[in-house]
Amino acid sequence: VENRELWFVPFVNPDGYIANQKSGRPGVRKNGRPTCANKINSGVDINRNFAVAWKAGTFPACDEEYQGKEPFSEPETKALKELCDRNAFKAAMNFHAFGSMLTHPYNWAPTA
Repeated sequence: VENRELWFVPFVNPDGYIANQKSGRPGVRKNGRPTCANKINSGVDINRNFAVAWKAGTFPACDEEYQGKEPFSEPETKALKELCDRNAFKAAMNFHAFGSMLTHPYNWAPTA
């Protein structure tokens, strides 16, 4: 540890974090981007806005898992990509908690 740098990003989705704190209904996964008429269903699922396995039209704009218009279309994922692009990280570790689960990338599977 004496000759290493450790970088921490405590959370990537501040909109979802604040919404969970304010609403009392944990489980808000999307950011605050207006994507449909129903504000509760609006937003982009930041977890699905990365380039890995991204596919246009997978989920409609009001769906809980809406991935956005293109990879890195959201300021949250764009900022994380830029951070990684500016630094020569040798390794990265991602801990993602949702409910009582700890998930690891990549949370997708190819289909036949």
